[in-house]
Amino acid sequence: MFNQKRRLRTYLTRCITLAGSLPAGVLLFYLKSATPNRRLKHREYVAVTHEELARATLLTPRQVRNALPTLYKKGWVVAEQHRRGYKTVNHYIVTKEFYEAFESDDVKYHTEESTQVAAWKATQG
Repeated sequence: MFNQKRRLRTYLTRCITLAGSLPAGVLLFYLKSATPNRRLKHREYVAVTHEELARATLLTPRQVRNALPTLYKKGWVVAEQHRRGYKTVNHYIVTKEFYEAFESDDVKYHTEESTQVAAWKATQG
């Protein structure tokens, strides 16, 4: 159980580092770990609205709207619009480039903030 929590925390840290911000990293982690719920043209998508993303990730709708363009620009996520029932919904795919970067050893685990916390703890003990 403890190792599983540690592994999930490491995955989330990698996503935040690759995305460049906390909201974008949380969205990336969610889209990476979500089970695809739609299959179109031999591709599997995660089909969700912005409101559903906000509810699932505990972010505000504004944070979701601001974080998604960051993921598009970096090339980690591709979005397409398709109909789901009676309304048009974004369908998301996490790209192959993201998985390659995620698995590489070049990902820096420590952010500037965690380095500052480590330095503070070193001075305290």
